[in-house]
Amino acid sequence: MNIGGYTDKCKSGGAARQPDIDFGAIGCMMSPRDKKPNRAGIAQLVEYKLPKLGVAGSNPAARSTVSLLIGGAPLKYRKGSPARPQIPAAPRVDAGATIDLHLHSVHSDGALSPADLVLRAHAAGVTIVSLTDHDSVRGVPEAREACRREGMTFIPGMELGVGIGSDEVHILGYGIDTKGRPLQNALDQLAGERIDRMEKMLAALGKLGVGITLEDVQAQTGGHIVGRLHLAAALVRLGHVGSHGEAFQRWIGAGRPAYVQRQLLTLREAIDLIREAGGVAVVAHPGLTRRDELIEYLVRLGVRGLEVYHPKHDFVDVSRYLKMCAKYDLFATGGSDFHGVGALDKPPGSASTPADQYARLLKYITL
Repeated sequence: MNIGGYTDKCKSGGAARQPDIDFGAIGCMMSPRDKKPNRAGIAQLVEYKLPKLGVAGSNPAARSTVSLLIGGAPLKYRKGSPARPQIPAAPRVDAGATIDLHLHSVHSDGALSPADLVLRAHAAGVTIVSLTDHDSVRGVPEAREACRREGMTFIPGMELGVGIGSDEVHILGYGIDTKGRPLQNALDQLAGERIDRMEKMLAALGKLGVGITLEDVQAQTGGHIVGRLHLAAALVRLGHVGSHGEAFQRWIGAGRPAYVQRQLLTLREAIDLIREAGGVAVVAHPGLTRRDELIEYLVRLGVRGLEVYHPKHDFVDVSRYLKMCAKYDLFATGGSDFHGVGALDKPPGSASTPADQYARLLKYITL
């Protein structure tokens, strides 16, 4: 039997056996007395050891082999066998549930308050949401309470920007402890760096004859995070441009006269920050950044999922990233990336995480 390439070192009746599994602390799979499979050991293997090794659940052949060994009969634990692991059962989710794990509020670059955002998602039939503001978790308490009132499930989240040369990759973090001091310190630093960047962009606009202040930009936000969308909104309000798109095209888009690259975390810093806050890291909309060569490295750093389902991913993108999920044993998430800004913004629920993939995500976090 070959499951995961691990070797059993225990002995049964004095004879060494090698069924290619290291049972370690869960004991021997064969009963020394009757030379038959010890289903208690197998049960613990299925429920505890294999998930730790990333085998069960993602390897149908492994589960089929184990099922044959168990024989489909009810599992019974022998007296004196290791205690059955207490693994919390994942909440049952309807296969047709709409699960939007990528939403933005006024606490980053969205147009709606967290509560109004939840109401919009609820009206669209979404039952499970995650608020994933850029570099901020300040909207989490309000969104959580709104979900409680509406009978929805809430996953605390955030989205971090990562610098790779001149490119920017986004990493989503789910199930994070938003009250942890290390996380708060890091996010406060990022907020300060955003202010510094904005002041440089405003100075560049001033040299171009465009009069606008930091207070003008901050008036477009509902939180402490300022970004280019807020700057674009302020430029529209002051009459300097007719639309957000024009602001980016003329002045603040990458490579334009008033554009300033912001300070970003490294890949390792972003993923470590998420993991140390008790969360799980997922690559956001990989089809937009097209840095697929980084995914294997990201997996080694601790990424456990890819955002496969996104409004800007076409069929080819979805197919490619599903294959990568299978290759690297990653779960596949989805979300609308809704901001509530602009005619091209897709509504909540326009992209959804499949229920079985959501169940896999839940194995990594505590709600």
